[in-house]
Amino acid sequence: MKYTEVLRVSVPAGTMMVALLLTTACAGPTSPFGGVEVWSGDGERIVFKSAELPASDFSMSPKRQVLHKESDFILKFNLKKQKVAVTDNADIRVTYNNKDVTNTFLKSTSVLKGKDNSIQYIFNKLKLRADKHHNINVFWRPGQEGLYSRISYLPPVCSLQDDFTLVSTKPFKPAKTIITAINSTAKDQQLNPSLLAGLIAQESGFKSTRVSYAKAIGLTQITPIAEEEIKKLRPDWRSDPLIDELDVLTVNQMILNKTINQKQDWRLDPELAIEGGALYLNYLIDYWNIEENRKLLSEYPNISLTAVVLASYNSGALRVKNKIKSSGDQWIDDNELKEAFKYVNSVSSYCYHFSATE
Repeated sequence: MKYTEVLRVSVPAGTMMVALLLTTACAGPTSPFGGVEVWSGDGERIVFKSAELPASDFSMSPKRQVLHKESDFILKFNLKKQKVAVTDNADIRVTYNNKDVTNTFLKSTSVLKGKDNSIQYIFNKLKLRADKHHNINVFWRPGQEGLYSRISYLPPVCSLQDDFTLVSTKPFKPAKTIITAINSTAKDQQLNPSLLAGLIAQESGFKSTRVSYAKAIGLTQITPIAEEEIKKLRPDWRSDPLIDELDVLTVNQMILNKTINQKQDWRLDPELAIEGGALYLNYLIDYWNIEENRKLLSEYPNISLTAVVLASYNSGALRVKNKIKSSGDQWIDDNELKEAFKYVNSVSSYCYHFSATE
């Protein structure tokens, strides 16, 4: 087992008092685990000398962060292979964005000891917001003596062209025809079906008649700008001119009462909407593969093409490009891309967990 040493960073008394006043003055939790208890030690910044706990010694469910809904967070430590027993004094420490939230965590956590020399920590209904960064680490030891070992609760991962299997769409229950269309379209367009499903979940919640304030329509919320590019590839797809002429409220009502339906506009046809969303994703992939844009991305190896394409789908490729030019690796933290940051995280979360078998 690998271990780590815990180092506390001391905080001046005056600073602690200010922190206490700020904590008591502000309503609501200061972390996803609840309100910080200043006098218990929570809220202090802690620095750790690294070391990961071997994967064989623990299990974690879900395996990665869930950013699109509440979920129970379960940690199970199993020392069956180790020459040490889990005691009643097993010690756990939890940090959120490098600050101690242990007491806050334990207040809402059930602890269960197993006969197989294991111990479980169950935190119910953990809500991790998609518009935030979540650096979560757990430090644990089987007793009160010795050093801590560490595991990290990592963000979800998802790639545009991973060959994932679409296992589930919970909590959504789309028609089987929609799932079939997602899988076949993803195969035809060489896209990850779980990502395509995640995009639909975020854009429309699988509601084929959804209309946004920007007149984005259908399952994949195709905007007028996106439709221009798609129609270059599918010129025979019909569009209803009334959608451009009328205000959003009127258009929405006409779609709901089926005055405008999938016969008048392709975006209201679930299968065509899915294909159109996939075509636009590939249009954006091609855009970012233009030599000038590819060269820009090559200057920042840590930038994910998937994140860039999803942000472009949400906020426009030119805006994303300008932010990469001005902010480099920190492009997605720019204030003008707040919605894109949340969007990328949400779609990635749906994508990862739609394909997970846990």
